[in-house]
Amino acid sequence: MVLCPECEQKIVINRPKIGMHTVCRNCGVELEVISLRPLELDWAEFEDEDDDDWDDDDDWDDDDDDW
Repeated sequence: MVLCPECEQKIVINRPKIGMHTVCRNCGVELEVISLRPLELDWAEFEDEDDDDWDDDDDWDDDDDDW
């Protein structure tokens, strides 16, 4: 058992693993297991999907044809 860092509701996690995600049934926040001993949860972090879409060609100025 561990407490939700958002609302301090008790959360039971069976067979926790580092990086495992769970949702607090009381407040709905998504949490991630960050430690097993002691069992600790933190707010889940997500990769920013927009970072993968960045294209080097977007930085070029179309008016500059002097290359």
